[in-house]
Amino acid sequence: NPLIDTALDQLGIRYRYGGSSPDTGFDCSGLVAYSAEQALGLKLPRNASAIALVGTSIDKPELRPGDLVFFNTLGRRYSHVGIYLGDDRFVHSPSAGGVVRIEKITMKNLAKRYNRARRLDGNLVANFNGAQRIGRLNIKDRAYFSDTVRSMAGVISQPYRNRLNGLA
Repeated sequence: NPLIDTALDQLGIRYRYGGSSPDTGFDCSGLVAYSAEQALGLKLPRNASAIALVGTSIDKPELRPGDLVFFNTLGRRYSHVGIYLGDDRFVHSPSAGGVVRIEKITMKNLAKRYNRARRLDGNLVANFNGAQRIGRLNIKDRAYFSDTVRSMAGVISQPYRNRLNGLA
């Protein structure tokens, strides 16, 4: 999973409020947004509560690696986000003084603060392997693909939009 691989490459990077790169450090949403843009070409919002509106809502028993998990850590819903790894583990940038690390969502302090999960899939995540085969689609499917890329202008970063538009 490229999203997971990119996030795991950041293990040990220090927490920094508002941080969004390995050079500056990461806060929780910065880590998720950076990983999504680097791995998937998705430009996600820069705070956990806004990211919680993206993708498809997933029930806890349906969690799969790469899903985003949200917690209430600041007295408000969706104030913390991380990337689910499987086996009740997730990668996140926890708080001041911490570093990007892997923890269990079943830890006592996290389990009671779990809000929900979201999956970045379907039309939201461009499957670039599939997109490379778009030239073989019929005219109707190509038009749908082009419309989808245009409608996601605020979500997919410009270099990837250019790449996808060139395929349709």
